[in-house]
Amino acid sequence: MDWLPDELIEAFRGSHELGIFVRFEFDEPLAMWFGINDIEAQITSVDSTLQEYIGGGQLLGIPELEVLINGTADRVEFTLSGTDPVSVSQLEIPQAEVRGKPVHVAITALDDHYQPVVDPVPVWSGRASFVAESSPPVSGTQNPSVTLALSVGSGDTMRERASASLWSDAQQQAIYPGDKFCAGTARLARGALPVWPTF
Repeated sequence: MDWLPDELIEAFRGSHELGIFVRFEFDEPLAMWFGINDIEAQITSVDSTLQEYIGGGQLLGIPELEVLINGTADRVEFTLSGTDPVSVSQLEIPQAEVRGKPVHVAITALDDHYQPVVDPVPVWSGRASFVAESSPPVSGTQNPSVTLALSVGSGDTMRERASASLWSDAQQQAIYPGDKFCAGTARLARGALPVWPTF
């Protein structure tokens, strides 16, 4: 089985439009896609049933998404700009309700009626970290606006992750008395090649 389904690859070879779907797994999940109308869709292995994805408008830009490679993870920001300050002031988004919630990005091909050809396939996932709010300076008759940004990290970019274990022999003995698997780790840390025990 390929990373993308064969029918999706065939659809992309034709003249189909790209559909980008994002699901924010907050306490009240937010499902949206970058288009005009609302669409019923189901992201493979994420949604259990058909969900209504809200049209988020014209795609002006989505952050560059990278998967975890060689231990280097990425952090991106999903932004919503041009929001009325009065509308934003009515939103009270506690950071605790956002932190650690899963975010999924999926793609699919859309037909001539902007309906998914196949179920959207997840291509990136991360965990929400915090919401930031900024307001660019205005002058003259310009209307003030607010930009909301949701910072999302992939891999091990979250600050609250557990510290890495040392895997010392003492730790291993505390968990599994008599096990000699970590007996040579101290020498390995110094750069010497330990002679591993034969079991």
